[in-house]
Amino acid sequence: MVDLPAYHELLWPTLTAVSELGGSGSIGEIAEAVVEREAFTEDQQAVLHNDGPQTEIEYRLAWARTYLKGMGLLTNSKRGVWTLTEDGTALLTDPGPDDNDRREAHPAAARQVRHGRAQRAEVEAEATTEGRHAGR
Repeated sequence: MVDLPAYHELLWPTLTAVSELGGSGSIGEIAEAVVEREAFTEDQQAVLHNDGPQTEIEYRLAWARTYLKGMGLLTNSKRGVWTLTEDGTALLTDPGPDDNDRREAHPAAARQVRHGRAQRAEVEAEATTEGRHAGR
């Protein structure tokens, strides 16, 4: 089994990738930047989400973008394009805060990550249940 980071572990790499792309990027550009930045192996990149066609990394990056949007750090400036918000830029450019300072400055972000875990579990459980019913 190939080890992959959970979506919440991709929040910071996603945010920094958008910054490195000049503050805005397409889904593909962001994914490519995160894959490069995190040095994902070919094996990791080849893992499909369920039966595909989307990879598991792409799937988890989609959740990361969604949660970053919920935290007010990214926005969909137009379809398929994600842009840093003022808060996202401020978080990235704040001189010298450590992770604890960031968590204190953005308590909503920390709550959102915890809520996201619970919400994702509910969605996945529902999808599994619906899948069982569809096979009848």
